[in-house]
Amino acid sequence: MEHSATQIIERGSMPERMGFSKSQLGGHRARSIMSKELALLFSAFPEDAPPAAYREAVVNLNVLGKRTASNRKYSYECLKDFYALDPSVPLFRGLRRIWKNASDGHALLAFQAAYARDSIVRQTASLVLSKKPGMSHSRAEMELAIREQTGSKYSDTMVCSLAKNLNSSWTQAGYLAGRGIKKRIEPDIQQHHVAFALFIAHLDGWRGLSMFDTPWLRLLDRPKDELLRLAEGASRSGIIRMMASGGVIEIRFPGWLTIEEEALLYG
Repeated sequence: MEHSATQIIERGSMPERMGFSKSQLGGHRARSIMSKELALLFSAFPEDAPPAAYREAVVNLNVLGKRTASNRKYSYECLKDFYALDPSVPLFRGLRRIWKNASDGHALLAFQAAYARDSIVRQTASLVLSKKPGMSHSRAEMELAIREQTGSKYSDTMVCSLAKNLNSSWTQAGYLAGRGIKKRIEPDIQQHHVAFALFIAHLDGWRGLSMFDTPWLRLLDRPKDELLRLAEGASRSGIIRMMASGGVIEIRFPGWLTIEEEALLYG
């Protein structure tokens, strides 16, 4: 059965303490999701590496191979905006946990985390998700979507940069293909993407079957029955634990959260 204890975290509240961000302008102000750079960092550090280690690696040791000091610093700030780079943050810790268990599809995992931490990509997501495979997609369309959400808040230069970076992120994640005028394609959705989306929904206060109707699962752009099948596969693989009884579904994440974090979620 679903957990009946009173929840401290309200459903859909996107609590910052769990790793969400509602800031208007995140990493897409200057970069795409930088999935290749994130992979380099994850290959260089263990899961429990402290936040200072990531900054030292990017800014001082230049493990990402950036040409200038300002570029190194800016790259670090954007990566931090996208992913937190802090093992005390449940969302980031969950990303690292699922990342090591996935043999591929890492760019989409990165995009899922960035989606929870950058409001501009959430605000404009319907533009991409509403398109069927094969439909065209341009930067001008993304610029218009940004303007519709933000009005005159940003300069034309900033809107152009945001649109370019957002389109690059969607491309890295596998939703778009091509250069210039892009085409909508279907992303390769696997068990670990569904498991991570469910974990994000869990952090957002959702439980049971309702988790499959949240933005975190809708991002994966698959019918609910397919998502359920993939979630069942993730459970059989031991990534998550999914149980069904009498039409009620319970999904657990053994070892993903501390006792204190579980207390915040469940009361």
